[in-house]
Amino acid sequence: MSGSVLNPSFSIEIDLAPVAKGNRYRIVRYGKRYGIKESVEAESFKNATAMLILAKMGGAPSPFSKQDKLRMTCYVRHESYRPDLDLGCLKDALQKSGLIHNDRQIRIEHNEIEDKKGPGRIRLKLERVASLPWKVS
Repeated sequence: MSGSVLNPSFSIEIDLAPVAKGNRYRIVRYGKRYGIKESVEAESFKNATAMLILAKMGGAPSPFSKQDKLRMTCYVRHESYRPDLDLGCLKDALQKSGLIHNDRQIRIEHNEIEDKKGPGRIRLKLERVASLPWKVS
């Protein structure tokens, strides 16, 4: 059973393949110590996705406030079958574009990954949820 959904919602189709978990981070050296940094692939995916979202919004402010609880429905087709896709980069891009204020706003997440080969594509829908379908005690 799902929570009741109120408007507004936001939908977009992105013709980019998401990043695999193994390619999201890389180890870098800072002088004598090592650190972890986002990979070039993850950073470019995040920047390109944020620009596409900003173009779709057309300069309008985000339809969601900081207090909104959101449901994210995501359909993904990758260039080849990858069970280890990292949709955290997609949430980071949503936050970078200003569509959401924090990725913790996404309380319900539904992801479907197609097994077909073909060009990478993401179909994303964000909706405001009035109440969660369960009660936390």
